[in-house]
Amino acid sequence: TLGTAERSKALTMAADGGIIFPDSEQLTFGENGLGLQIYHTGSHNNFYNLKQETYNYFVHNDGNNALRTLLRTGGSEMNVQLYHMGALRLKTYGNALGTTGGVEISGTLIVTDDVTLSSTSPQIHLTNTGTAASNWVSFNTSAGRQGFVGQAHTGQQIGLLAENAELILSSYGGVALTLGEDGAATFNDDVTLLST
Repeated sequence: TLGTAERSKALTMAADGGIIFPDSEQLTFGENGLGLQIYHTGSHNNFYNLKQETYNYFVHNDGNNALRTLLRTGGSEMNVQLYHMGALRLKTYGNALGTTGGVEISGTLIVTDDVTLSSTSPQIHLTNTGTAASNWVSFNTSAGRQGFVGQAHTGQQIGLLAENAELILSSYGGVALTLGEDGAATFNDDVTLLST
């Protein structure tokens, strides 16, 4: 259906055969103009999906005449999904970010909230790929303390904390051994020496 064409909204034919739309004039697709809407404001580009709970797809030809989804947004969950060669790799949620496959980080990872690793048998592997002989794991607190806390399969909690020039080894939440700056070792309980 044709509407009324205003002079200020007239289209311009470019020399290369293209069509030039004035700034902020919208190009719409779909029934009753309630599908996709595209326009340029003069300073940025806008792409609007005017139909509720539908997805926006950004598709690319992989070079073998196969169309692969790169990005999908919208839907009832209003999330963003990133794909690699058509396979989902990254998805946003209301308060989280989900990944499918591994995550490779070549720089520093800064986390400002809690990190939870969930698995039937969760493991963290830290590998030194450099030439140094030592592997260091450091956990810093806001007070400048450094420490490490682990838990054995029996539920026993083991902690190692550096504080006030002392190295403290704890077990079940209590201090078991303190190594002082002078090299002295202080045990918090009885010490049993076993021979083989």
